[in-house]
Amino acid sequence: MTDFFVTKLILKLFVSDFGPVPETAISGIKKILRENIGEQNYALEVINISKNPELAIEDRVMATPTLVKASPYPQVRLIGNFSDAGFVLRQLGLIS
Repeated sequence: MTDFFVTKLILKLFVSDFGPVPETAISGIKKILRENIGEQNYALEVINISKNPELAIEDRVMATPTLVKASPYPQVRLIGNFSDAGFVLRQLGLIS
């Protein structure tokens, strides 16, 4: 019998402030993840760089919104509105 180890997807979404653009990015990413990988298979941390600029510096975030796939490796950064589910999933390495 083969045991499978499933690694949880760890993501950080950096936004500059809450309002229409960041809210669209947040809801877009959550919808893509919920519909394609299931809520149990990922952790999403939303970071407002206006309140936590040190975290943006630590992750080398230059623009917002930025989505960082922290784990599993390789680390990936996406910048934009995240409206194209296929593009987001391909860039995160979840589909080919």
